[in-house]
Order: sequence, then structure tokens, then C-alpha cells
Amino acid sequence: MVDNKVKESLYNIYLSMPKESLFEKGDGWVRGDEFAKAVKKERINFKSLGYAWCSELLEDTGIFVFCTEQNIPYVNRKLDSKRSNTQRMDILSANSKDAEKIKQKLRLKNNQFIGQFTPQKNEGCYTITDIRNTDFTKIEDEERGIKNPSILFRSNKEYHHFAYYKFTWVLLESDPLKFGIDLREEITPMYPKDIINSRYECIMHYSDDAAKNVAGSLDTLKKQLTQSGKEVFIYELLQNANDYPRHAIIEDVYQALPVEVEFHITENYLIFQHTGECFNPKNIAAICGINDGEKAENTEAIGYKGIGFKTVFLDNDYVLLITGNYTFRFDKSATDVSNTPWQILPIWTENDEIDNDIKTVFRQHPNDEFRVKFALQPRDAEILTDKDRDDNYIDLFTDVFDSERVILFIPNIKKVSVFIDGQDEPIVREKDYKDWCVSDSLVDNIPEDITTKINDVLENPDSLRSDGYEKIPKKYKNFRKTAVKFACKRIGRKLLPVDDAILYCYLPAKRADWGFNFLMNTDMVPNGQRDDIEDIELNHVIARIAGKQFFYWIKQLIASEEYDLDSIFALIPDFDECKKRRFYKAFIEEFQEEFETLIEEEPFVPCVNKDGERTFECIDNIINDMTRMTAFGVISDENFINLMGLSDYSLPVNALRQSEFFKNFLYKHSPSSLVVKVDDIVAKCEEVNFQKWLADTQN
Repeated sequence: MVDNKVKESLYNIYLSMPKESLFEKGDGWVRGDEFAKAVKKERINFKSLGYAWCSELLEDTGIFVFCTEQNIPYVNRKLDSKRSNTQRMDILSANSKDAEKIKQKLRLKNNQFIGQFTPQKNEGCYTITDIRNTDFTKIEDEERGIKNPSILFRSNKEYHHFAYYKFTWVLLESDPLKFGIDLREEITPMYPKDIINSRYECIMHYSDDAAKNVAGSLDTLKKQLTQSGKEVFIYELLQNANDYPRHAIIEDVYQALPVEVEFHITENYLIFQHTGECFNPKNIAAICGINDGEKAENTEAIGYKGIGFKTVFLDNDYVLLITGNYTFRFDKSATDVSNTPWQILPIWTENDEIDNDIKTVFRQHPNDEFRVKFALQPRDAEILTDKDRDDNYIDLFTDVFDSERVILFIPNIKKVSVFIDGQDEPIVREKDYKDWCVSDSLVDNIPEDITTKINDVLENPDSLRSDGYEKIPKKYKNFRKTAVKFACKRIGRKLLPVDDAILYCYLPAKRADWGFNFLMNTDMVPNGQRDDIEDIELNHVIARIAGKQFFYWIKQLIASEEYDLDSIFALIPDFDECKKRRFYKAFIEEFQEEFETLIEEEPFVPCVNKDGERTFECIDNIINDMTRMTAFGVISDENFINLMGLSDYSLPVNALRQSEFFKNFLYKHSPSSLVVKVDDIVAKCEEVNFQKWLADTQN
């Protein structure tokens, strides 16, 4: 008889090995020669146990069966003949106690998972990723080291590429945790309706306490997210449209396609639809949960918490979504069970259950053009179009989309149209930049020590901190580069200041007013309401980077020769005035320090030197002619520079000598030794050498 410990080891080896399907013999077969190699690797010496061949040892265990296919020996586990085919297999594992512990730890109700089957290059090989519980919640548990689990297997059966299937799992290892798939059990495709129904059944089976807690959390979350203003839900919908654009290969580059967005304010509904990518099962799971969003790890997304969608429930008790093969709704009136967290309870919805008013709008665009379509029904329909109400949607949307500002820094959104019942023309805001001067993304490096701190807190979420790093979202892991963008208005060659300019974290942070007269977009971490920025070290680092990049934007504008120089220098803030905003004083000082360091070190101002040649100079090399003699042509630039003994320095070009904004800038920053006043000219006139020069009629 084979010792039970040896049996267990052999069975674990079997479970850990790639399985194959054999024609008319089913799944779960392992090549005999590969099995023998694995046995040897595990240092199980079958000869010392009295067997001439490994196959003899396996046969004597009584737990395996054998076959030969095309002269290749195969091994499979023996099924319990007493168990009917309809019964679910007991959990298979290296240790059944370990399996039970894992079930408890991960709150698994059974020994089945749902996962996405992805074909590999080798024929018949698949990897299962995005592994979820049968209620379609993630099984990840970062605190216990369970992150992005995957299962590799081989089968002669064909599975749809990237489709989701329900399968039976087996525990291969408990530390580190490793799962396998039982290929002898049924593998069932999960269709969209199945996924929605699995979430529905799970939530409807919450205990009273759990349901009450989740419902309370959702209500609190909704209020917190929208306390800065009702318009927040509009921003969240725009963010949703931005974060999942379609992609295509254009000129050999895989890139996001611009997204068009439409809002329709009708008598009974607010319709929102866009041309981005259809929702996939991960996206569906995200909006049917709390903090289950993909955006936490999607560095391209401008959303990061995965909870912003809940803001749509501020006014609405009914939200319908049609995307791809999914049609479902969140509907408060659909259940009379108390404390049901209906905001995350998806209800599959057939076409005949959808109001004709909704269908009329949805039919204006085919589903393969506008791939994501929402219909929101307020609990009080008058809020949509009643102009006598202060909170009506017509005024709300008119204010939000009063210009293109709201979408300037949303990377993938190209155009937003707002259609209002009773109005002939929609509000259309398109990102064409004809009225705006928008910088490129100016990229800079994050200091290594900051990246290390961020990673440390994200990898150790239980560590007690009070330095603000606990507020940094997961998407900032390995955050090594950041980008800053600037924008101002333009008319022809003239740049114009922006009234009521604020900071953007892709979406407007409406309270973050630094007193600048241009718009600035950064990767700063916003607060929970997204109406301001957090006062944390990372944001102070980014403020310095922004000051540095602001210098380079000014330098680029000057070098382009597309804009009036006077209007460029008008963009430079009056920092003393800006710093009167006490809450942001430290941020503004950091921005200012970096900017002023560079104006002293790097040439950027167009000038004329002692030989009359065009040059670019830093601020410390520029003569400040306060007499205006050179500005009015009383004396040539070359003579003025040489006579004043300033041949190592340059005068700004004449256009800047006429500019009040540049004169103020030069007055604040130019070294006093390079300032030429009337008294200096008077003193120069008393010098003998100057009098001789003046007496020369050729001068």
C-alpha cells in the first residue's frame, strides 16, 4: 500500500500540471512522461518504494486512471463512481483544511469562480484572468497578498476569445496562493444577462444588517461627492466618457479615438450617450459595486476612485444603461424590500420594458456609433425643464457648458452637445482650439524619494500615516512622470487673460483659485469632492514642477513668434498679489521660486546686443532703459550699450520696450546694476569721453 502522505504529494503534483482534453475521453489528462519528471523533481523515489516504474506507483495509489493516445501515455485522476454527474465536486486541494480556510478568508460561497478566458500563442493553451466570485465580485485581497490571480491550462476544447466562463477551482498552493481549474467539471459561458443576474441575486441575499450598512454608505457617499455642487454628476459622466475611448491604429500608432458626447434634456428624462467603447464586464462590475473600479490602476483614466458614478443618484431613482449586449437599470421602485442598496442593484431590462420617450432619443444614433447610452429619470421631473426652479437642469447645463473650458483638459473628449426640449439649436462645445492657446503636455520627472513614499503607502495600506500619503489613490503607484498643461484665450496674435481662472485636475477644481490669469492642468491629487486640491507633499512637488514648466511655456510662446510679445508677458502672474490667497500661499511660493530660478538661468527674452544682432537672454543679462531713450530712437541700441559701458549685456527688442507688462516684469526682476535711469544719463553727460563722442558729428 502506498503511504497517504505520498498519495497526497502525487495528487498535488497532478493538480499543478497543465491538463489536456482527449477525444472521447474528456478533460483533465496529464502526459505520463511529464508526470514522471515532476515526480522526480519532487524527490519521490519510486524505486526506493519498491516500484520498477513510476506508472506502477501511480497505479498502486488507486487514485489515478490511465490511457494511451497516439502512443503517448496519459494520467488522469479517478472520479468517485458513487457521485452522480449532477453533483458538484468536493473542493480539491493539497489540504482540504487549507481550502476551507481560503474559502472563509475570501468569503467564497462555493468552489466556483468566474474568469476571462484568454487564448495563448500555443494552440489549446488558455490563461484565466480577472478571476471573480460567482456574484461577480473580485476575489483580490491585497492585504493578504492576493492580487491579479491567474490560471494557466490546456484544453482541446475551444473557448471564445476573452469571454467569461464559470468553472470549478482547485487549490494548488496556499502560500503563495495558487488556484487551478478542474477540467472534469462543467465550464459554463457567462452571458451578459447571467452576469447581471449574478450581481442581482447576490445583493438581494444580503443580510438585513449588511444591506442597511451598504445603503447607508451609498447615501453618505452620494452626499459627500456632491456637496461642492450639483454639477459634479455632469463632470463624472464626462469623466466616464473620457476614460474608455475606442482605439485604432492610425499611421502605425495605436491611439485613442476622440469621443463625442450628447446630453438630451427632455420632459421626463436626462439622456446621456457617447461614442466611447462599450462597457466590458469589468466596467459593469465597477458601477454595480462600491470602490470596485478599474480606474484605480488605469493610469490613462482621469477618474481614480471608481465611485463617481454614484453621483447620478443625487436626483434620480431610475438609471437605465444600454451598452454592447447589456441592457439593465438601477430602479428604486423595482423592489419593496427595505434597505435594499438599489443604487448597485442591476436589473436586467427587456426592450419592451423601456419607455418610448427613451427609445425615441436612443434611435437617433445606432448603437454601434453611440455605444454607451444612459437614461436618467429624476424623482421630481420638474427639475428638468422648470425654469422657475433655481436647480433646474436647463440653467445647470447652460452654466456648465458656457464655454469650452470644461472640456479643454479632458484628453479624449472632442465635442459635447446639449439638446434641450423646445430649443431649436443645441449647445455645442467643441475642442478645436481656435479661440484658445493650449500648451502641449509639458512632462517632468517626479523625484525618486516621492515615488518611493507613494509606493510604500500603497503597498502597506495598514500603516498609520498622517503625512497625507494615505490620501493618494492607487493609480499613482510607480508615479515617475507628470504632465502640466496651460491655456489662455486668443484672438489672432493676441493672447488674452482668462477671467476667474482656476486649477484643473483634468476637471475643474472650482475652489482652487491661485489668482493666475491662465488655466493650469496638473496631476495634483484633488480632494474627495474634486473642487479643490489636497494640501499634501506630492501636490507641493507638482506645484514646483508647474512653475518650472510655466517658464518653458512662456519660452515656447516667445520662440514661436505667433503671438504679440506684450500679451505673452501679460500672462506672468503678479505673485505678490496672488499670495494674498492665504490657503494657497505655500503652493504659489513654490511655483514662483521655480519660475524665477529659470528666468535668471535660461535665455528666453528676445534682445539686441552691442553689435545690433538678435539674441535671447536670461533676465540677469538684460538692460533696463528706464529713460526710454532707446525706445523712442533718441540713440541707437549699439551706441547706448557701448556708451553706458554695458557691452556684455543686451537691450530687449523694441516691441518689449513699448510693453507695459514687460517693463513691470523687468522692473521686478532685473538686477539694479543693469537699470539705466535719467540720473545715470546726466552723470554720463558730465564725462569727458562722452562729450568728445557727442561732439563728433558722425554720432
